[in-house]
Amino acid sequence: MAAAYQKLDSFNSLDEEQQAEPLYEDKFCKLFPTKLEIACYYFPTTKSKTILIKDIKIVYYKKENIKEDFLVAKGWGKTCSNIWWACNMSRGLNCNTDGAEHYNIVIGNGEKTYKGFTSTDHDLFLKLLKPLLPKTTEIVKGMP
Repeated sequence: MAAAYQKLDSFNSLDEEQQAEPLYEDKFCKLFPTKLEIACYYFPTTKSKTILIKDIKIVYYKKENIKEDFLVAKGWGKTCSNIWWACNMSRGLNCNTDGAEHYNIVIGNGEKTYKGFTSTDHDLFLKLLKPLLPKTTEIVKGMP
């Protein structure tokens, strides 16, 4: 009987985590204390991708620039540089209706394929992400 209560408690704590307010949120991602959710990641379902913060090994970031990012970034899918990009069909086109400077963020978590997405406020995103990351995680300006 005690085991059933333990399972119920762990289920409730997971449920609380899922309902917690994100530390950071924009239309492309949500940052929680223990996970990062990348919106519109999977093709064609548009489901989000969840990455545990403890698994992040490296974070790359760079301001969007279509000329420089031509073979590195794309609107949705995999590039030559082994990055799977979440959907943002205006990535790099400087047609952001919100007026924000968008940045490309790429996460390496030890898997073969990197995970790429857009951030509308990379300064705040990185400021909130840094203290959550393992001490060995690298943060690199530029793309892999």
